[in-house]
Amino acid sequence: MNRRMKRVSVMAMSTIGVGMLVAGCGTAASNNTSNSSSSTPAATTSSAKKIHLVLTMWGSSLDQKTYQERADLYTKSHPNVTVSVKLLPNTNYDEKLETMIAGGDSPDIVEVSQDYAPLAAKGAIISLSSYVKKADMHVHQIYSKGYVSGYMYNNKLYALPDRGGYIALFYNKKMFKKAGLAYPKAGWTWSQFLTDARKLTIVKDGKTVQWGCAVDNWWPEYLAFTHSAGGHEVNQAGTKATMDSAAFRKGLQFYWNLIYKYHVSPDAKQWADYGSDINRDNLFLENKNAMSISGFWDISSFSNAHMDFGIAPVPVAPEGHPSMVTAGTGLAIASGSAHKNTAFKVIKFMTSAAGEMPIVTNHEDIPANKADVSAWVKTLPDGLSYKQMELSQQDIFSPRIPPQWNEMQTDISEDFTPLWDGTTTVKKATEAATKKVDSILAGN
Repeated sequence: MNRRMKRVSVMAMSTIGVGMLVAGCGTAASNNTSNSSSSTPAATTSSAKKIHLVLTMWGSSLDQKTYQERADLYTKSHPNVTVSVKLLPNTNYDEKLETMIAGGDSPDIVEVSQDYAPLAAKGAIISLSSYVKKADMHVHQIYSKGYVSGYMYNNKLYALPDRGGYIALFYNKKMFKKAGLAYPKAGWTWSQFLTDARKLTIVKDGKTVQWGCAVDNWWPEYLAFTHSAGGHEVNQAGTKATMDSAAFRKGLQFYWNLIYKYHVSPDAKQWADYGSDINRDNLFLENKNAMSISGFWDISSFSNAHMDFGIAPVPVAPEGHPSMVTAGTGLAIASGSAHKNTAFKVIKFMTSAAGEMPIVTNHEDIPANKADVSAWVKTLPDGLSYKQMELSQQDIFSPRIPPQWNEMQTDISEDFTPLWDGTTTVKKATEAATKKVDSILAGN
């Protein structure tokens, strides 16, 4: 899947787009688990009023095909309803969506990821909390808690979790075996990660020929470390920047030290020497990097390259806070839809176990519905175990993303560029970023 939160060009700090989902928590109703594996859409008669819905999404042709296949499973039992899946360009997806709504050409169902908070704040998508309550859905039983919290804004749910996933650590089994190291497992710590990375880093004739790990300016990666130390970019209310806190700085300093103190990851100059089109995934594919933090979307490319690799949780700080950022998408309802009730029925089915099964059969992402995870695990390449990830579900989190996220990330990107270049300190970079983000959040 072409996830919009996927990594930017390594150490080339252009404006970082956004990538995941946010904040708060809590919605639900009774103990009804109507989106379980037994869910099938109830049939309606052909005499009912004809309704046509439009679902907008981004990604690949396979993504579009899978969404259409899932929607068709619903319409097969509801002949009065048709759904057309419209593929929008990845770039400026949310702006295009807002233009459609403002121009009277609103879709009904909207794929969202990090965009949900700005879209919710602008009224482009509606709260689903009342629909969830009326449908008697217990969302935390249907989907993992970390996914649900990612779609909460002002204590209201704005999307049903759809395609799941979160960042994880990929490791080269052959390199670990050769170094005599045990494979990473649930609960492993920063200290263990650093020890292994140093042992896995190989220097010959003054040149590093194998890196213990490869980190860069990708915000989901460095936020994994700052969050595990207890830090956040903004406060819970999303009204004040908190990057100058001791916890955020501790996580960012450890991350920076991997590059410039311990030299277990390429620095800015070394990344430049590899070329602008090379990132951590490329180094991993070329067997030049023992550990790489990325998303489940990379499983197929690593498998197709016949690599002997494993997946493990991102290491946790001594403070023990969650370290794996969510990387999924959800389905929301556009405020301009003339058929909101029907649209909700469609997304309720599409995010059910039956509605998400095509995600599994088409070998796409991990489904957000808990009932389908075991089927997805069975599709993993031979020798790739999901066990350590299953043991680490409590370490999944959604970062705090206020409506000003895009503007905020642009300024953070600019202020952190000297940090990734090795020309400033964590303290100075976070001071500068905090000042600018405070101004943005204050509406200046």
